[in-house]
Amino acid sequence: MGFNVTVERKRMSSYLIGSASYDDLMLILVRTDFTTVIALVLSFLAVVLGFDAICGEREQGTLKLVLSNPVSRGQLVAAKLLGCGIALWLSLAVAFTISLLILLTNSAIQFGADDWLRLTLIFALSCLLLLVVYALSVMVSTFTRSPATSLILCLFGWLIGGVGYATPCPRCVAMASNTSPTRAIKSAGKRSTVATGRTQRVGSGPSAPG
Repeated sequence: MGFNVTVERKRMSSYLIGSASYDDLMLILVRTDFTTVIALVLSFLAVVLGFDAICGEREQGTLKLVLSNPVSRGQLVAAKLLGCGIALWLSLAVAFTISLLILLTNSAIQFGADDWLRLTLIFALSCLLLLVVYALSVMVSTFTRSPATSLILCLFGWLIGGVGYATPCPRCVAMASNTSPTRAIKSAGKRSTVATGRTQRVGSGPSAPG
């Protein structure tokens, strides 16, 4: 007993792009790109590394042992920020380098001076973002007694910040600028269709007499 499977190839109409239903669907979906990975994945790693930086050592009793030496509290916090900050930056640098190498293997992609400047700014701001997230996690760990309480507070802040970055903020920017990416794609497709039609009419016109 067999089954017959029929596969039909259909093409999405350009008029669907920019419609209300399509725009509502695209607003629900989160575009996954490099900045989203940094804002969600690597920032979560920063929260995991920092939520018990102080309260964890206080609970285990190692904090008193460290402070019994000629080490100030400021030096202890600065050492934690520097050590975990370097670890986060190395992870980001490895991912950033691999992504650039993959892009550079494509001969169709060429980076100009402005593109390299933007990439450098993205890397620098990403390092700053990770350091700020880790510093906030350490601050929460300083004011809490239990690592469990610190973890709950840090995850709550991470969810608010991550979801707030991934969904409402880009939407607010689009509403403020009164632009829609899907409508821009639709208008670009219409312009391309009109230009192609003009080229075909010019090419199929009457030939000059010999």
